[in-house]
Amino acid sequence: MTDSGGTRTAEIAVLCAGLLLAVSTVGFAVGGPTSASPYTEFSVLSPDGGDLLADDYPTVGDANGTVVTKVTNHQREQTTYTLVATAQHVAANDGSSTEVLERHELGRQTLSLPDGDAATARFDVLALGDLADAPRVRVVFSLYVGNVSDDTPSESPYRQLHLWVADTDRDSNVTAT
Repeated sequence: MTDSGGTRTAEIAVLCAGLLLAVSTVGFAVGGPTSASPYTEFSVLSPDGGDLLADDYPTVGDANGTVVTKVTNHQREQTTYTLVATAQHVAANDGSSTEVLERHELGRQTLSLPDGDAATARFDVLALGDLADAPRVRVVFSLYVGNVSDDTPSESPYRQLHLWVADTDRDSNVTAT
């Protein structure tokens, strides 16, 4: 049995189209667009033995107030960060907003990380100083790109996390902004 010229040409065309599709797919996978935009991972964790958990955060009355912040650089270049932890005595204004009545800086760290590296910093969130008896206290972890002065930074942080350490009205004690 012999194929007619038209059938053979159609088979060759289908084979070439399949080969072209396979080469295009491999070319796109290898040389296609890069992954997501540069970013930084920032988290507050509680130590549990040798593990770090995003759970069981300390509150006023606990014996241990240590939390660990973790920063992972995915900026595609060496990046310097400044991390500032501040306790804030706050009052609820209308149920949806808060007013900061007093502040107490718990500490700051400067981290210089190559792309892909991570670093941790420990803070005692129960070292509240004059705020120890305040009814509503949150600890704000502000992450800045670059160095910031020792004064309370006026510019907006790159990332910010809140940990409520004294507030009976809240269901959850961690929020991010």
